[in-house]
Amino acid sequence: MKELLLGMLDFRRRVRPKTLEMFKNMALGQNPDCIFMACSDSRVVPNLFASTNPGHLFVLRNVGNLIPKPNHLRPLEKAHEAEGAAFEFGIGALGVTNIIVCGHSECGAMIKLLSKDTQREHKCDAGCTHVHLEDNLSKTPYLDSWLRHGSESLRKYDEMLDGKPLSFVKGFDHHVIKANISKDLSPHNQLSQINVIQQLENISQYSVVKEKLEKKEIELHGWWFDIKNADVYSFSEKKKEFVLIDDAKAEELLEKIGGDPAEVKTDAKLPYWMGKYFY
Repeated sequence: MKELLLGMLDFRRRVRPKTLEMFKNMALGQNPDCIFMACSDSRVVPNLFASTNPGHLFVLRNVGNLIPKPNHLRPLEKAHEAEGAAFEFGIGALGVTNIIVCGHSECGAMIKLLSKDTQREHKCDAGCTHVHLEDNLSKTPYLDSWLRHGSESLRKYDEMLDGKPLSFVKGFDHHVIKANISKDLSPHNQLSQINVIQQLENISQYSVVKEKLEKKEIELHGWWFDIKNADVYSFSEKKKEFVLIDDAKAEELLEKIGGDPAEVKTDAKLPYWMGKYFY
């Protein structure tokens, strides 16, 4: 709290006078081109590792960067109300054309999913293939209930350990994505990467997203932030793995979304707020 208050004063004294005009313009409206879905983890700061200013990202965050699968029989089910609302507003009102799911290393939610006290399974209806987690008189019932939305990621992680290939279904046309996860990663980091791709599958099932995918008016991206090395990786469907976003990968991504790959060679101007770290 102390750092927050002192930082706010620093902003008011040094940054606000230089950026007030920008904020006045932003008060007229926002125009982000991307929904950025991230974990609530305090170490994951999209505006820092993506060097973006206010107004560039429409951000959605929760524990574990989980997107509950929509229940089309009960479309207003509370479990996915917030996420569905964000997609409808971001796509319908703001006109975003990209959705990024960004997981990260050392994710507490993934560690919790792998822990023995939350891996207890119970039987469901006949024919159900999902892994369900028991509360088991947990001291964190709300957290455990929320993490059930990660059960499909956990199931695929277990299948990977059994030697089965990883596959995900994305989009209106049931496009199948194959994936290989690095065995050099720790178990919870392997699960974290699987979870990113699984959320892309879940997102693609929301009606507002599915319609845009069918018209090729939106792109879904899976990113993964390595906290220790401050590296960001992007999942490549072509290579079936997470690839470091360096100059070459950035050129490929820019071309995919209709940008100019030559912009990668241009020295980007750092956002105003990052000056205190680099100047």
